[in-house]
Amino acid sequence: MNLPEETLSFLTAMGVGFLIGIVRERLHQPGAMMAGVRTHTVAGLMGAVAFSLGSMIFGVALAIAGILIGVGYYKSYTKDPGMTGEVSLMMTVLLGGLPFIQTIWQQHWALPLRFFCFSKNHCVNSVKSY
Repeated sequence: MNLPEETLSFLTAMGVGFLIGIVRERLHQPGAMMAGVRTHTVAGLMGAVAFSLGSMIFGVALAIAGILIGVGYYKSYTKDPGMTGEVSLMMTVLLGGLPFIQTIWQQHWALPLRFFCFSKNHCVNSVKSY
């Protein structure tokens, strides 16, 4: 099955967003988070579509994502002062545009991001048990 390279880039962006979203959902209790599988998948797709339309559109998409993430953080910082979710969402938008440069770069950046999102509970539990 030979898919066009652009189609593979869109699918890769959505796949990475999906994987990051799964990790984010797995670490939180139901109803306690703002960004999960759907949000990260759409964020990755947004980055891919914006990058495919040009670097100026990609910059505008990053600015819009940053504003929306900032508003979301402003509304929730009293309950959850951490910024891991916000940073991972912005990184998902950035990673969404990478497959149009080279797919392998996105895969190498997505692995450490998924690891750091997943390792938070393990690190916190280790410190608490000490």
